[in-house]
Amino acid sequence: MSVSPTTERVPHGERLVPGLGDGGVRQLQAGDQLFRRGEARTHLFLVEAGTIAVYRSLCGGLVEFAIAGDVVGLGSLPRHVFSAVAESQSRVRLLPLNAHDDVCHRSERSKRRYADAVKEEFIARRDELREMFRGYPLRRVAALLLAMSALNAHEGRDPSLADWLPCETVADCLELDLETLGRVLVELQQMQLVAFCPPSGLRLTNLTGLYALASDTPGIRA
Repeated sequence: MSVSPTTERVPHGERLVPGLGDGGVRQLQAGDQLFRRGEARTHLFLVEAGTIAVYRSLCGGLVEFAIAGDVVGLGSLPRHVFSAVAESQSRVRLLPLNAHDDVCHRSERSKRRYADAVKEEFIARRDELREMFRGYPLRRVAALLLAMSALNAHEGRDPSLADWLPCETVADCLELDLETLGRVLVELQQMQLVAFCPPSGLRLTNLTGLYALASDTPGIRA
């Protein structure tokens, strides 16, 4: 996503989102919080005036500036992984969550911003899970597989199929060596949680078991 509020201009007629239900309007002063990381995602927000800054946390990590015509709060997870703050006096219109398809089809910019939001969200969730399960390789791999499954489901693909990335990429992502990653995958197969499904990747044969493993439910060894 761009971190400049003025680097790209959208042609007139693509900036607003007509035809969507009116969910109300919020007036914001500079510094007002629109939503916080960890809050439940209840609406999308169409910026009608002003500038909204989206951060990875309230302490920093700028993701983007959203300007008039942009929609913030896009993503696939039930909770926000970013925080949004008004950079100037702003006005935003509340849209229902199910409006994201309409939003994305308004312009190429909207499609690109949604794809960028999902990508940033996946990276943020991956980093969060990596910290949560640091020192627990089995749980770390299970959590990554579940994240891939959720992304597939959101995009209309088979949630039980993990389109596997190159082992070197996965190992680097999870901060594991290749030998440990190979051992973990074999162990997950022996636990009947996954099955190797070449050439596409892995078949997640027991999503409930993977959830139990990732959440460290008693009785599941990690």
